[in-house]
Amino acid sequence: MIPPAFIYIKIKEYGKIKFWLPIPLFLLWLLLPFLLILLIPFMIVFIFIYPFLNDAKKYVSSILVVWNLICSLRGLKVIVHEEDTDVIVKIF
Repeated sequence: MIPPAFIYIKIKEYGKIKFWLPIPLFLLWLLLPFLLILLIPFMIVFIFIYPFLNDAKKYVSSILVVWNLICSLRGLKVIVHEEDTDVIVKIF
């Protein structure tokens, strides 16, 4: 699954755009390999301790569930409408 690349936040007031903020998430995904390199020592320790942990499968599966949840956010569009203000959040 592919994680989202952009989040757009737009606030309209009386039909005019008051605030617009694009957040490029793909820049965060570019930092992910460096974070994984920092986590390698912890992963090695976890591999040796894993057979002795009873609940380790729950932790590993919860990481996968969170990743699937993040990836499933692609295409989400939230529109909040008030009397004179609209807030739109799009995740691509």
